[in-house]
Amino acid sequence: MNYSFDDFHSTIYGLALLELAKGGTVLHHKGFIYTNEKVDNLLQTRYISSMARKIGKRTKGPKPYTAEIGKNSAIF
Repeated sequence: MNYSFDDFHSTIYGLALLELAKGGTVLHHKGFIYTNEKVDNLLQTRYISSMARKIGKRTKGPKPYTAEIGKNSAIF
């Protein structure tokens, strides 16, 4: 089965929402904590970017993951 980049993010956000519903805490790999509002904003941004790409606009991708980001987000 072929999965797209959007499928991956839908799964990650869905899992985050499931854990939040159980009262858990979900951390992003860059160190921020997911909240219901944050997931809603991420999904809305993803949807808007998807619609823009469908009409031919170019959207920026994520910044490259660097060692500095990894060092700053190390929480364990």
